[in-house]
Amino acid sequence: MTIERIFIDTNVFDELFFDGPAAMDIAFIFEHLKRRTLVGYTSPKTLMDIYYLIHAEKGWKEANRRVRQIYALVEISPQSQKEVREALALNWSDFEDAMQMASALSQGVDKIITLDRKFQNKDKSFIWAPADFKSYRIDKG
Repeated sequence: MTIERIFIDTNVFDELFFDGPAAMDIAFIFEHLKRRTLVGYTSPKTLMDIYYLIHAEKGWKEANRRVRQIYALVEISPQSQKEVREALALNWSDFEDAMQMASALSQGVDKIITLDRKFQNKDKSFIWAPADFKSYRIDKG
């Protein structure tokens, strides 16, 4: 199995931008995105959430800068009626996770990268923490 396409959950960007404990593992992923050895996707809601979080702490200029950084590195996965229908069909208690899953599946990604433990537990083979991805890539060379 090769991992070429990943979907990145909002909390991964949040952790990186606020220099959380997983920031080094996430930076490893972003290096692959920058080198285009990996294709990343995220949702439009992620851009809005990151903008809101950074705007509240550091103002609109920094929020715009960070959203532009994300936009330069990843593709934006559509969230249309199709994804909403698929998210509802999952019948998960966390609708946001279901929407992320539906968006990821619509893009044919190999893995979802998230720091949300509850989300990871929904499908451990498909939903990984940043450290899981880093370990996989290092093992593959």
